[in-house]
Amino acid sequence: MARKIVVIDTSMLCVWLKVPGKDTCGTNDDRWDFPRVDACLQDHESADVQLVMPLAAVIEVGNHIAGTKRYDLARDFAGHLRNAALGVTPWVTFTEQASLWDKDALERLATSWPDLAKTGLSLADTTIK
Repeated sequence: MARKIVVIDTSMLCVWLKVPGKDTCGTNDDRWDFPRVDACLQDHESADVQLVMPLAAVIEVGNHIAGTKRYDLARDFAGHLRNAALGVTPWVTFTEQASLWDKDALERLATSWPDLAKTGLSLADTTIK
């Protein structure tokens, strides 16, 4: 039986890493803060779930961190990136991401994203979707 894989998006990563100004996410009815995100990730790890950081989320989180001028935060995130690249539990390498950026995928993205943008879906979130 294959292990369950959970894709971690930008907002959840920012909350988990405690990026200044990005310490909560979700709606008013479903608010996520560090204790809730951390508990969720710990539950996933205990349940032997593999976690994936999509390239789009990595780039966005890196941009948010760089905007805070926080070396320690960048170093911590870099450690998680290293673990993801090496497939250290609970992270898993997501080698299929390369296919999101080839010529055909970019053409599909260019065709589909404008309609999704009307609904408020960012380009990065579209690639995660």
